[in-house]
Amino acid sequence: MSERSDHTSSTLRICIDEFRNDGGEISGRISGIAVKEEKIFSDSSQLMILIDRILDEIGRPQPTRKSRSFKEISEKEVTSYCGEPKIYHSVEEIRQKEGKVLTRDVFFVSRLRSSWQGVMKDIQGQMTGRFDSDLEFIDLLYDRGVTR
Repeated sequence: MSERSDHTSSTLRICIDEFRNDGGEISGRISGIAVKEEKIFSDSSQLMILIDRILDEIGRPQPTRKSRSFKEISEKEVTSYCGEPKIYHSVEEIRQKEGKVLTRDVFFVSRLRSSWQGVMKDIQGQMTGRFDSDLEFIDLLYDRGVTR
């Protein structure tokens, strides 16, 4: 299998368009083959919330803990595993999206202990690292050794 052909439904492309406050804050976009519409984030907190929501909508990887919420009961809750998530875009479409500052492909493998585990790659498909928690994910994302 080629380095660049392993995009799955739970792979997200994170395009960072801006680092603000001396690199302390980010803004950009999230897309993926199973993400119907590109999602925009304006800070790292919003990025974290969006990723969890997107993975819940896709239905994989399934969280091992149920999140508590104060949402209205009528809001649709998607937390069950989906064996065959709906695919909205081709891998080629997603690869054409690039951040102005940085682009990363994130392969989410599991969501254990209310956190994320996975692998991050740069735009050339080279692994930039593995993460076992949300904090390790953010550390990898903020490591700008390879841009765009």
